Amino acid sequence: MSTLQPQPGKYQCPACQREIYSRKRQTCEFCGAELPEEMRLSEEEVEVMEKEIEEIHERHEQDREEEEEWRRKDSGGTLPV
Repeated sequence: MSTLQPQPGKYQCPACQREIYSRKRQTCEFCGAELPEEMRLSEEEVEVMEKEIEEIHERHEQDREEEEEWRRKDSGGTLPV
């Protein structure tokens, strides 16, 4: 489980004052200004986040496969259309 806690609205571009939606980016999505390093996620934080996202996707896929198998067993081997 991640120790990174998103805090909506906490980070704003120093140039245009718009909310920063992706701290993985080096520049503001709106005005293109470079974001200060302290606003951006470190490479390590990005790697941790991407690993967690991949694990979530894998769990969802496994859940879908298990549900499909359960439905096959429950329906006598065929899935309803």
